[in-house]
Amino acid sequence: MLCDNRLREKQTKDSTMQHLKSNIYNSSQFREAFRNAGRQSHFSFYGCTVLYHWLKVIYSDSNYELDVIALCCDFCEYDEEALIKEYKQNDEDELKDVLKYLNYNTEVIDCGNGSYLIRAFNNRDISCN
Repeated sequence: MLCDNRLREKQTKDSTMQHLKSNIYNSSQFREAFRNAGRQSHFSFYGCTVLYHWLKVIYSDSNYELDVIALCCDFCEYDEEALIKEYKQNDEDELKDVLKYLNYNTEVIDCGNGSYLIRAFNNRDISCN
């Protein structure tokens, strides 16, 4: 789970991912695009698949041109332990507190396997390890 440290400020849907006009028809092709861009280790296999399906829902009625680098700048994947460590506001915070804070500030995608995709947001740069 690697993230670029040169993350952009939070961007709206209009500017971030307005480009899925490419010939990506399934999650295998989506993951292949990450491999071709040298970004295969940025998301887990499952995280990449969940991101693909999330994008398909969000942009179901519009064209979207895949931009692997933008997605790597905009999203990081965390397991529960790393998520708490990175985003807890005080020593007593638990997962539910961290998720409440994140959901208020940005988009959170629950991968369903104990990991989460978190979209970068203004008040904090994401730093994946």
